[in-house]
Amino acid sequence: MLHWDIVWKEHEHELEKFNSKQRVGLALVCLEDVLNEYGSYFERALDGNQQYLVESSLKGLKSGASDLETYSKELNEFVDGPLPTGVWDVFMGLLHLINNCNFFNKNDALEVMSFAYQAVLNIEILSKLDKEIRENEVRIIESGNQACVRTLNKQLDFLNQLK
Repeated sequence: MLHWDIVWKEHEHELEKFNSKQRVGLALVCLEDVLNEYGSYFERALDGNQQYLVESSLKGLKSGASDLETYSKELNEFVDGPLPTGVWDVFMGLLHLINNCNFFNKNDALEVMSFAYQAVLNIEILSKLDKEIRENEVRIIESGNQACVRTLNKQLDFLNQLK
């Protein structure tokens, strides 16, 4: 089980107390954190249209924009195409957020958070290793992964601010 999953199992009951908007806010914090953590990686990995789509989607989610359906359709097209590992996870997290933002429940929040964590982990692995890796190597990277720890701490700070 991922460290991320263990932490969120402990805080799952708190997510039930949040309203839908607070859950969306928490999930947004997760995705934005990944994009901030790996800004230059994402810029290199995405073409201009994809980058614009990600930024527009995030702004749209924050403002409750009505064109989220358009974002969803366009994101789907990119997800079906070739996306680098890590970037794919962020796109899937965004898609999940957009498609469920009106009825965002506890499980939706956990799903997006796990996509964000997986993106961080995948990008860390990609940046450190040029060879095929074994499962135990992933565990070693994960256990000492400072980027993941920072991401988790930001989410926990967000939770504490909502209390």
